[in-house]
Amino acid sequence: SRMVSISDSMREAAGWLTVGTIAKEFPEGVKEHKFIRADTSSSWDDAVALSVRKAKQIIDEQGDRMFRE
Repeated sequence: SRMVSISDSMREAAGWLTVGTIAKEFPEGVKEHKFIRADTSSSWDDAVALSVRKAKQIIDEQGDRMFRE
């Protein structure tokens, strides 16, 4: 199965926050891992790109461990 990253970037006074959701389907259903980072971007497009990079980094570092309860 594969993991999917969804950017949920949010606007704050300092810029766009790096926010996202990583989801993966398991036999018992879809599990999600939400993340928020302190990194901000000046544009929404930059925030989305940064969120995707951060999600890939989390996936590479943690793999399925991020879905443990």
